[in-house]
Amino acid sequence: MATITVKNIPDDLYRRLKAAAARNRRSINGEIIRRIEDSLRPHKVTTDQLLARVRRLQGSFGGQLVVAIEDIEAARREGRP
Repeated sequence: MATITVKNIPDDLYRRLKAAAARNRRSINGEIIRRIEDSLRPHKVTTDQLLARVRRLQGSFGGQLVVAIEDIEAARREGRP
């Protein structure tokens, strides 16, 4: 496994990280790894959020909205991205 050294962590940030690690019953290193994993994990987007984004994009090129919320939900049930 690789090793990373982080320098010049502000004191307040270190205190908050240490407190979070204690709350989660982890070492500080474990807490840092967990938070990095969480920040890099793909985030699930709700159908409503996706539809809102589609509508914003649709407005940027003047086309008509051809995606209905039912179509998005059906695609998700089928396992399509």
